Amino acid sequence: MPVLPCNPGPCSWGGPHGGSFWPRGKLRHQGALPSSTAPIPDAPLAARLFVGLGDGREPARSTDDLVQIVVRVWAAQVGEPSPSLVAQEGMYQHGDPSRGRVVEPGAQIILINTSDLSARDFEQQVVQLAEAVAADLAQPMVIVELQRSGIMQKMIGVAPTRPA
Repeated sequence: MPVLPCNPGPCSWGGPHGGSFWPRGKLRHQGALPSSTAPIPDAPLAARLFVGLGDGREPARSTDDLVQIVVRVWAAQVGEPSPSLVAQEGMYQHGDPSRGRVVEPGAQIILINTSDLSARDFEQQVVQLAEAVAADLAQPMVIVELQRSGIMQKMIGVAPTRPA
């Protein structure tokens, strides 16, 4: 069983686009994850991206679509063709100033920093990734949670690089 140096549980955030993510289903991993016998770095970095997949009961896009976007963009950004990531479906709830409270199918992607990126560079790359994800999925916002050793360090609301 792989060791996950991150917290994949429920999450909530505040602000005008405040909301929450409630995981449902199995965690699916891709790329190299630490084994139960491999040493874990002293303070591993991870980032969770929370993304809505549609405005209704049925998602307009799938978790597989999200994974493909993340792998493609991350490979182009940092040259890592098979990033260490975990994906999971769930319910994404957020505030929209024009529509009120929105509840929709969503997903979380957890990227584990297995490269030599510093904490600052990792954050910058993840924010750029979230911008591209928001644009590709036509979402007005992607929420990024940065973790160190599974403990939340920072939440960032990220808008698309081009209008959704």
